[in-house]
Amino acid sequence: MVVVAAGIGLIAGVAHGRRTGAGTIVFAAGMSLMYPALLLLALHDVNEDERASVVGTFSSFFDLSQGLGAFVCGTVVHFTGDRERVHHRRHLARSAGWPCCAHARAPAAPAPA
Repeated sequence: MVVVAAGIGLIAGVAHGRRTGAGTIVFAAGMSLMYPALLLLALHDVNEDERASVVGTFSSFFDLSQGLGAFVCGTVVHFTGDRERVHHRRHLARSAGWPCCAHARAPAAPAPA
């Protein structure tokens, strides 16, 4: 959890640049350790008969949280108007060749006053 928090802190603390990428790497490293650590906690003191149910329930809710978390974060960005920062991160991701960001559009130009 400390590694995840450090990554989020690095990402939030800078507007752009290499530190954003470094923060993303730190955050991803922390998240990669999160699933096995939480699964071990969920399986603590569980007997063999309930083990499969616990793993299935934990996996389902973990996947659900990851999907809903992205949706909630996107909604917050949409309504807070912080689209410039998001556009910059999309551009960095596309530059790195990440296919998940290839379809991202640039933000609309502001309306004339």
